[in-house]
Amino acid sequence: MDQPVPHSRRPRPAVVAAALLALLLAAGLAAGWWPGTGRPVPAAETARARAWQGTDELLAAPTLGDAAADERLRADLRAQREAFGPAPDERAAAAADRLRSPARAPGPATGAAPGGAGAPALLAASARELAGDALTVPEPATARVLGSAAAARAVGAAHPAGGTPAPLCDPGGEAGDGTGPAAVLWSALDRAVYALPALAARGTGPDGAPAVPEDAADGLRELLAVPPARAAVAADPGLRAGAYVLPRGWAQDPAAAAVAVAEDVQAAAAHVLGRGGTAQRCWALESLRRAAGLEAGLTGAVDALPGIVREAPAGP
Repeated sequence: MDQPVPHSRRPRPAVVAAALLALLLAAGLAAGWWPGTGRPVPAAETARARAWQGTDELLAAPTLGDAAADERLRADLRAQREAFGPAPDERAAAAADRLRSPARAPGPATGAAPGGAGAPALLAASARELAGDALTVPEPATARVLGSAAAARAVGAAHPAGGTPAPLCDPGGEAGDGTGPAAVLWSALDRAVYALPALAARGTGPDGAPAVPEDAADGLRELLAVPPARAAVAADPGLRAGAYVLPRGWAQDPAAAAVAVAEDVQAAAAHVLGRGGTAQRCWALESLRRAAGLEAGLTGAVDALPGIVREAPAGP
C-alpha cells in the first residue's frame, strides 16, 4: 500500500508555476522573444535597430570635426538613419542591446573614442559593425542599406586625412556561388578596369595634374582576381567578351566620366549585397567601399549612401 506523501513535501502549485514561468522567460529572452509579442524579433529588425543605435551614438557626440565637416557628417548620418527605416520599438531595441558589442561607442560626455581618438575612429568602428550585419542579414533591402552605410563610414573615416579606408571584410576567402547576381558585379568591375586608365590618359585638371589618377583602377582590378570573381567567370565564361564603352561626355570631362564609372560599380555592388551569399556579399561590400573611395577622391565628398538610389526631395 502506497504511503501518502506528507503535506510539507508536496510541491506547491504557486512554486511550480513560478519556476515554469522563469524557465519560459529565460528561453524566450535567449531566442530574442519579448513578452507580449508572441514571436521572435526578426534578424532584419534587430540589425536595423543596431544600426539606429550606433547612429544615434555618433550623433550624440558633441563634435565630429570642424564646423563644416561636422555639419556634413551629421547630415549624412541622418540620411543613413532615415534609410534604415522607422525607429526601433522597445522589443527590437532590447534585442539589439543583447547583441551589440560591450565596447559601446562613447556618449556625449566624451565625444571621443577609447584611447582619445575622435570621429575617424568612431566612424571606422561603426562601419565594421554595420558591415557585420550586412554580410549576414537575410533581408535584401536591409543588407543593401547597411552595406552602403558601412562603406560610406569607412571612407568617411579615412578621407579627411587622405588615408585609405580599412577593409570591411576579406573577399579573398571562400569563392561562394558564381551564379546569380555575381555576373553583374564582375561586368561592372571589368568595365571600370578598362575605362579608368583610358580616362586617366585623356585630360588634366586645372592644376595640370591628371583629371583621373593613373592608379584609379588598381583597387578595383584586384577585386577581379579574388575567389568570388573567379567563380563568376567559371559559371559564365562569356563574361570575358564584354563590350567596353566610355561614359558619355568623357572627352569634355574625364573626371565626371570617372565618377560615373565608380557609380556604376557601386550600383552593381549594392545589387549583389542584396542577393548574394556571404562570399559574394563580402566581395560586393569591398567593391562598394573601394568605388565609394574612388568617387570621394574625384569629387572631394563622401556619398552618404553609395549605390543606393534615393528619391529627389519633393518640390515646394
